[in-house]
Amino acid sequence: MKWKLKVIHKFAGATGDSRDGCQPYATLAFDVLRNLYGTTNVGGNGGQNGGTVFKLAPNSGGGWKESIVYRFQGGNDGANPLYGAPILDSTGNLYGMTSSGYPENGGVVYEVNPSVAPTTTTLTSSVNPSTYLEPVTFSAMVVPEPPNGETVTFMNGKTVLGTGTLSGGSAIFTTSTLKVGTTSVTSVYGGDFNFGGSKSKPLKQVVDKATD
Repeated sequence: MKWKLKVIHKFAGATGDSRDGCQPYATLAFDVLRNLYGTTNVGGNGGQNGGTVFKLAPNSGGGWKESIVYRFQGGNDGANPLYGAPILDSTGNLYGMTSSGYPENGGVVYEVNPSVAPTTTTLTSSVNPSTYLEPVTFSAMVVPEPPNGETVTFMNGKTVLGTGTLSGGSAIFTTSTLKVGTTSVTSVYGGDFNFGGSKSKPLKQVVDKATD
C-alpha cells in the first residue's frame, strides 16, 4: 500500500493573520459528522497570543474549512492549550486544558459550549420627550429570556448611565439627570455561557427645558 500525504489546512502563524492560531501541538478530536477539533498553543488574538480552539469541517468539494471556536484572551479564561487536546461530550460541548493563564499562570480546565443562543435586545423609554429633571425609565427586553439576576448596562456612547437586573427577560433603569437636548441611549446585554450578548439600537431620548 502506498500512502500519500494531503495538507488540509495551513496555519498562517507569525507571518500572517495571527488570529488563525499557531503551533498546534495537541492531538485532534472527531465528531460524528467528521468535523475535526483541535487547539493551537499561541496566536488567535493579536498581542494576547493565548492560543485557539479550532474546527475543521469537510466540504463537498473534498476540502476543509477552518473556523475558530474560541480565542483565549490570556487571562482568567486561560492561555496556551499546549497539550490540552479537546474532548467532545454527547451534546457537542468541548473540554480541555490550558498550560497557563489565570492570575498565577496555573492554567485552567475549560468547557466550550457550541450552542450559545443568540439574543436580541430592544430598548424603550417611559416618556419621550421628557422634561429636564423628570424621571425617565428605560426598559430593555432581551429575547430569548436569559436567567433572572443577570445585568443589562445602559450606555450613552461609551459612558455608563446605569445598570438594571434582568427579571423575566426585562431590565429597567431610571434617571432624572439627563441633560437638555438629545441623548443617544443603548442597552447592552453581555451574555453568559448559554446566551450570546446583544446590543439594542440607539434610542434618541429628547429632554426639553422645564417650563416656568
